[in-house]
Amino acid sequence: MVLRSLGQEIPVVLPGRTEIVLDVTRASEAPARRLVSDLALSSADVRFIPEYHRLDVSVHNIGAAAARRVVVALMEGGREVGRQVIPNIEAPVDLDPKVVRVGFEFTPTRPRHAFTVVIDPDGTIEELTDRNNRVTVEIDTPAAPRKQHSSA
Repeated sequence: MVLRSLGQEIPVVLPGRTEIVLDVTRASEAPARRLVSDLALSSADVRFIPEYHRLDVSVHNIGAAAARRVVVALMEGGREVGRQVIPNIEAPVDLDPKVVRVGFEFTPTRPRHAFTVVIDPDGTIEELTDRNNRVTVEIDTPAAPRKQHSSA
């Protein structure tokens, strides 16, 4: 199999209880591509905070380069609820996770809502893959009185 693009998947079926060795060889002497980011999220990265009427989303960079001006869009029922811009997410080159959390104001109208979160919805950031840039979750959104900060 020849890999022709950044982030191309390799379909591999691995049998259970069998030792497998996968040998990957560089077929050309072409210069290596420049390092790029890989923004990611999963359903575990989206949670509703009832007392603040806020949906929190944690965005990860699992690539090899920092990502700048990362747009995160929140959708509900096909309608965009809001957008946030993360100025910078560094690359985890020191092997420590690089995560930035953004919050979206949201007042629930029922006890459960379905949300879709999209990182880089306009596709402006070069990444290893964009397959991990979208997640849809259905989560509890209980009503709660809004918490007031002591400085308010």
